[in-house]
Amino acid sequence: MKMLRPYSLWTTAGVALFIVAGILLGTGRFGAGVGLMAACAVCLGTGMASHRRWIRRNGAG
Repeated sequence: MKMLRPYSLWTTAGVALFIVAGILLGTGRFGAGVGLMAACAVCLGTGMASHRRWIRRNGAG
């Protein structure tokens, strides 16, 4: 079984939070939506940094 890479887990979590935050913002729950958007930005930023470290350590291929 292939192990998932850390950046893919962070990206998946960020995308899931983005979708939930979009639904909350669309239904008028601005406090929770904005909080989840901030959490989404943190997850996606962490995923991007993790991917950069992965590429630097293991090469692009």
